[in-house]
Amino acid sequence: MGIFRYFKVGDIVRDAPNSVWGNKLFEIKNFHGNAYLPLASAYFVGKPKTNTNMVNLDLRKIKLMSAPKRPLKNINEKTLANLIKKGNIEAEREFLIRINNNNK
Repeated sequence: MGIFRYFKVGDIVRDAPNSVWGNKLFEIKNFHGNAYLPLASAYFVGKPKTNTNMVNLDLRKIKLMSAPKRPLKNINEKTLANLIKKGNIEAEREFLIRINNNNK
């Protein structure tokens, strides 16, 4: 599924740095689109989950900031790198979260 595999429903994401939304955080509600234009419907974090607070985000431009379940949160970088080499998706997600939180 390409880029869809790095994101899950409930993840906290941020749009591209130069987007109209600025530094706002979003919670992913669902995915739609296709391989040409993958999209996610998302709610503003901290706002009521209504249609007026929902936006469509391009998955190719958003950054993964956090997730509700992070099983590899307390693992060290060396072990995380070994898991990534073996093709573990959760390890790749944890790596992306760590990079994006360091480069705010």
